[in-house]
Amino acid sequence: MKIKTTISLSLLFTTLLTLIALSGCNRNDYGYPPTYGYTYCVEQNPRIGDTITIKAQVLKQGNGIYKATYRWRINNISYSKTVIDPLKNDPVFTYVVTTAGSYTVSMSALFNMSKATKSGVIYESASAKAGTFVVSN
Repeated sequence: MKIKTTISLSLLFTTLLTLIALSGCNRNDYGYPPTYGYTYCVEQNPRIGDTITIKAQVLKQGNGIYKATYRWRINNISYSKTVIDPLKNDPVFTYVVTTAGSYTVSMSALFNMSKATKSGVIYESASAKAGTFVVSN
């Protein structure tokens, strides 16, 4: 009987401490990556030879990010770019179009977090939905 009481009290005490610890944490205590919408071309009606700007729509900024490596895909060709402070720099990529036609663009990112996420992860990823645009002659 005494052992059951001791185990029950220990379990109750452990649960209480866990609840206290969790209630003291808020979202800013953890790192988390940004949330993205679509990838899009900034310029209206781009033409062959134009330098265009591709951006990823930032829906919500992240927290605790040290640097990011962005991977851009333009018609299934990959380009990488590393940014030291992605919280101050929205994901952007410039590209010179060489042929007319329809282009599909997308972006994914690997973040090096300065704060661990809730799951304790230091590297976190996020991506934007693919977008399309057309280049004319």
